[in-house]
Amino acid sequence: MLNFVTVARRQTLKICVTWIAATLICWVLSDRCCHAQESATADSQQADSNTSRRVSVKLEPFKRVRLPSRQEGFIVLENLSPGTIITKGEVIAQLDIERRQLQVKRLQAEIASLEEEVNNKTDLVRAKQEIRASKFRLAELNTAARRIHIPQMELIEAETKLESDNAAFGGAVSRISQAEHTLSAKQAELEILELDINQSKIVAPFDGFIVTQFKNLGEAVSPQEPLAEMFRLDFLRASTFFKQDEISLQNFPNLSGRVEVKMPDGKIESFKIEGPKRLPRLERDKRYLGLVMVKNRRQTINGREDWVLFPGMEAELIIETDAPPASK
Repeated sequence: MLNFVTVARRQTLKICVTWIAATLICWVLSDRCCHAQESATADSQQADSNTSRRVSVKLEPFKRVRLPSRQEGFIVLENLSPGTIITKGEVIAQLDIERRQLQVKRLQAEIASLEEEVNNKTDLVRAKQEIRASKFRLAELNTAARRIHIPQMELIEAETKLESDNAAFGGAVSRISQAEHTLSAKQAELEILELDINQSKIVAPFDGFIVTQFKNLGEAVSPQEPLAEMFRLDFLRASTFFKQDEISLQNFPNLSGRVEVKMPDGKIESFKIEGPKRLPRLERDKRYLGLVMVKNRRQTINGREDWVLFPGMEAELIIETDAPPASK
């Protein structure tokens, strides 16, 4: 009995020692893995910091414009409330065009009548036929006068008839020509009036949203008087100062990078950037203001498509600095 208890105790002790040893080995391996991951992360962050520049920025409007009226009139339609999202080509205001529409109808009726007059060649054809008959009659009388006596009065009447028919033909040609000139003038007047009607519509020049409203429904406006002010939304702007010896002024327009924005749900979204079209101006302290355009995009939010970025949002601007810095 004693031997059995002793053997059981030895086996239990052996199992405990084995379990402790395995636990120690697992702990050592896990610790080494953690150190390896931390080291790799640190190396990666160090490498990233060596090849890019990360700065905090606030997104700004890329373009801010005022929307003027192109003629005088009264506002009969408007969608100019501040905060309204608008798309390129959308009609956001319209002036009164009732009087112009009546003028268009009158001109269209006059043009239709003139076209009918120009296309009606009945008088012209009849005059040609009369001329042909008069010429034949006069030639016949002149031929007969060589053989027999023809009264002089009859010859004079035939000549007078031919002259009258020629005058009638000239009158028909003149009336058609005058109708054609009048038709051209009326058509030009109609085109100007239709252009005037089109200019009574104020359309959005690009995608954006209304910031300020200057005129309301029913108010009178003059040519070039602003109705509202809007921001562009398909592109935004980010800016920060860079040192000349950090990122070369000449290299800045060609550098690549991105903008990262933390969304309300905590997700980090990345957006493409475009460099400036011309070089920034170098300040006295060897710094320059680097401006980049941030390409915005639409996505479905709460069941409807909307822009993701808006002016005033906080963001991280990451500029790749693979290009060598300028020499001091």
